[in-house]
Amino acid sequence: MSAWWLFFFLLDMPAGKECFEDPLGPICIVEGRKLLEVKHRKMVLQAAKEDFMSTEDSLLQTHSRSAHLEKEENQPGSKDAKGLISPEQSSNATAKEKLRIAFAIFISDITTQGWKDALAVMAHGVYKAKARSHHNIERLAIVPNYFAEDKKQYLENIGYFQVLRRDVPVPPNQIKKGLAHEGMERTQGQSEGTTFAMAEEQLKYWGLTLTQFDRVLVLDADTMILDPMDELMEANQDFIGTFDHGLDVADSLVPPVQGGFLLFKPNMTDFEAIKKLTREGDFRSGSGWQGSNIGWAYGGTGPDGLLAYYFHKDGLRELKKVGKQQLPEGLMNVHHQVAGVKMLAVDRAVYNVVWADRLRSDLQKSDHAAVVAGVKSVHFTGNCIKPWTCVQAIDGLEWLCKAMVDKWWEFRAEVEQERGLPPSPRRCLGSEYKALAA
Repeated sequence: MSAWWLFFFLLDMPAGKECFEDPLGPICIVEGRKLLEVKHRKMVLQAAKEDFMSTEDSLLQTHSRSAHLEKEENQPGSKDAKGLISPEQSSNATAKEKLRIAFAIFISDITTQGWKDALAVMAHGVYKAKARSHHNIERLAIVPNYFAEDKKQYLENIGYFQVLRRDVPVPPNQIKKGLAHEGMERTQGQSEGTTFAMAEEQLKYWGLTLTQFDRVLVLDADTMILDPMDELMEANQDFIGTFDHGLDVADSLVPPVQGGFLLFKPNMTDFEAIKKLTREGDFRSGSGWQGSNIGWAYGGTGPDGLLAYYFHKDGLRELKKVGKQQLPEGLMNVHHQVAGVKMLAVDRAVYNVVWADRLRSDLQKSDHAAVVAGVKSVHFTGNCIKPWTCVQAIDGLEWLCKAMVDKWWEFRAEVEQERGLPPSPRRCLGSEYKALAA
């Protein structure tokens, strides 16, 4: 029996009969591609996986043969007038071998009890995601070399199996005098517990050096993981992240990346090249890195601007043809990838969700329940502040922010239960955060 036919029957798709008779026919190929979209976006095939493991290999083999036929027909590798390449060249890996993946949390310091609890909730979220992943996930922390020993021990006790102390890859005194040098000497942020030395943001680049892993996801400490995101881990691109439209300027070629969610394919070549660019410090007023019109933004001398430049620099000519408004954004976006670009920008309503003006506008007419259900990681910054700071009253939060804050308190309650502690209220007491008992 055709595996395609079986799955179309189960999903009540109209091509079941045709695919039963001719699994490589054009209708079956089209419907097969739709089916793979369902797998990624609605997780339907994941739910069916346990009952139909015997058919999954056949499904993937049929898709592979179909893709081969389409490659011959469509001549992939040729660029159109706008500099786009065919989707076959940027397709996701279909191999089902287990990857070794690190979720690496960047932590410059632990300054309050609230931050200690936030890191425990983060570890808990990654642990839950690990249980649902096809791949092997490890929890790491990347910290400055001066990170205190008692804080290192705390991280190890709550589930970070390795705490990697590292130096800043390129200290400010090694950067050529100019705007990049000045930027790297600054302290960013506005309030206690949220300030950081710009130079220490470079510690995130160490994720590229962890070549014992197939993928390394470097995360800010104020994020929460709700899903293993296997579909991102299996993608072919060298770098995956989200655009930060809130930091963008009107005449940029590409928006900066959001620095709290950086998925690397580790290799020393990129690490050394990024260090070299940092050291040279060719960061220009109004036009960013090497006058490319990429990276001129708040914090642009660090990962937000430099990674946006580095992973787009080989596609500058084609990017000018395509235009910023047409840049592909989203894992299953109908647009093709731009030739020369090594970054995959994924859906900001699913991954590294930052509640800010642009996302609010984008989701104005969306199905709120569906959006909430689809979130796979959230970043508590922008207009949705860290729950443990008790800055925002929970009753006054906007819909997506409130849903994510509620989820954070739910995870916190699970940590509390695992520690054998009595349940506490799932909200701040006015402006006061009551920490988990030791």
